[in-house]
Amino acid sequence: MRKILKTIIFIGIIINFTSCGENINTEISASGSIDLTPGVETQILSGDKIKPADADTVIKVRHNVEDSTKYVSVLKGSITLVRGDYTVGE
Repeated sequence: MRKILKTIIFIGIIINFTSCGENINTEISASGSIDLTPGVETQILSGDKIKPADADTVIKVRHNVEDSTKYVSVLKGSITLVRGDYTVGE
């Protein structure tokens, strides 16, 4: 039983690593918005807002625990990613 569980975990890790890094757009603008369609992944930050085009839109959020970055990708439909205001002080 333990061997089967270890095998399943190992396969899951391999699948996760092979799917990471595909179609990544890591350009982070200071403000503004980005329209995303299926097949594009971009980094999201605290304060960003995701506006789906309609109720049928499906997204995936990937969290990289090594450096605490998060990425969003569209699986179905489209979204507008509205960047937050990242200015510190005035």
